[in-house]
Amino acid sequence: MVQNINMNTLDTSHHFFRYAKAKLRYLLITPLLLLSFNVYSTYTVIGCVSDDTGYLYTGPSGVNSPRGSWYGPAYETSPVVTSGQIGSTIYCSPAALGNCVIRTRSRCTECTGPYDYKIGGGTDYYYEQSGQLTGYMTCPLDDYIGFLMLIVGGISFYYLRRNKVVLTTN
Repeated sequence: MVQNINMNTLDTSHHFFRYAKAKLRYLLITPLLLLSFNVYSTYTVIGCVSDDTGYLYTGPSGVNSPRGSWYGPAYETSPVVTSGQIGSTIYCSPAALGNCVIRTRSRCTECTGPYDYKIGGGTDYYYEQSGQLTGYMTCPLDDYIGFLMLIVGGISFYYLRRNKVVLTTN
């Protein structure tokens, strides 16, 4: 049985596949680019990084330093994130947001003060340590590693099939 093939249909499908092949790389690169930008992300953690120790204090006290607005908001000495934990899990992409202080009731070698936090009568003294107010975002690669592995595997499979690479063992 002989089948008649319309040459116009064959020519059209050939052009479609040529066009799709040319656009395939854009389809593969676009998701990678979109995953690498955190344009609409919000900070998962905001805290005060000590100028002296490099530790991140994430407990806001809800007040500013009594020394003036230049010193920024005050943070409590607990909870604390050590400098070794910064750069892992949720502590990525640091962004400086201004100045801050870490306040404590006990005297420390890096502290200044004491400063009275009580407004309008009475006393409420704290010692302060200077720091930088910093916002952190979730590490984006941790969330998308499975998807990235799938894309890289697909690209590799396509490349191997296109170039007819055969792996042999001796």
